[in-house]
Amino acid sequence: MITRVSGALTVHGRTRPLSFDAAVTVPGDGAAWLDAAVRINRGDFGLTWNQLGMVPMDYTLTIRAIFTRRAGAGAAPAALGRIAGRAGRPGRSVWA
Repeated sequence: MITRVSGALTVHGRTRPLSFDAAVTVPGDGAAWLDAAVRINRGDFGLTWNQLGMVPMDYTLTIRAIFTRRAGAGAAPAALGRIAGRAGRPGRSVWA
């Protein structure tokens, strides 16, 4: 299943709106997984430096968020997530 995710992304102190499609998987253990690849432009966040011409302006964020239920009836879902850059390097999680 595909769902639309909308929110805001903050990089280097600049916040921009962000919307993207994510694939939703429910593996049967009560969790829900969201996976997406999102293209952003570094310049939108003021990151215009490019020493030696080695850093592209367009960048792909790979997002995997795993939502699970907390203990207790009616508890809000907890989420674990990881963001990786185009080379698969782990980034900071925005979900905790």
